[in-house]
Amino acid sequence: MSVRVLHGATAWSGLLEERTDAAAPASVPWDQLIEQHSRRVVVALLARGVPLERAKDLADDAWVRIIQQHRAGRLPELKIPGIVIMQALFLARDAQRVAMRRANVETRLGGDLGIHGETPDVEHQLLAREQLRRIEKVVEAASPTARRVFELSWGDANKSAEEVASEIGISLQRVRQITCELRKRIRAALGGPADG
Repeated sequence: MSVRVLHGATAWSGLLEERTDAAAPASVPWDQLIEQHSRRVVVALLARGVPLERAKDLADDAWVRIIQQHRAGRLPELKIPGIVIMQALFLARDAQRVAMRRANVETRLGGDLGIHGETPDVEHQLLAREQLRRIEKVVEAASPTARRVFELSWGDANKSAEEVASEIGISLQRVRQITCELRKRIRAALGGPADG
C-alpha cells in the first residue's frame, strides 16, 4: 500500500480508523506525526542515495508498517521519527539486496539463457528458478560454517578461498574441502554427476 505522505496527511485518515477493537493501543495522532516528520524520513533516505520518488514510496511504506505494528501492539514504545526512519532504511536495504541478488542471478545465468541479448523464454526462466530453489535447499541444509563459506565465495562478496579462510577463521584447506562438498551436493541436486 503506498500513500503519498508529502502531499498531505489527510490521505491516511482511512488507515487510522480501521482498528476499533478494545485491545487497540492508545490513540496516536498519526496525521499530525506524519505531517510533522515525513520530510525527515524522506531526507534520511535521500542521504543514503535513494532517488527522490523511491524515497517517498519507501517512506510511505515505512509509515504504514509502523502504524500496523503499533495497532497490533508489537511496539512497546514509539520514538518518532526514529523508528520510522529505521523502518524506511531497512526497507531500502532490503529492496537493494533483492535487486542485487536478482541482477547477480541474471548475470550468472544470462549466458546460458539468452542468445544475443534476447529475453529468455518462460520455460528457461522457470527452469532457472527451479535450479535456484534446489541450490538454496542444499545451502540451507548445510552447516552454518558451510553456509558462510557459500555466502562469501559466491554471494555479493565473491571472495577468494584465502579471503574466506581469513574472515571465518578456518584453514584454507577446510574452505576448499567445504567448497568441494557443496559443489558436489549442488551438482547432485541439479541432476548432474556428483563426482568431479
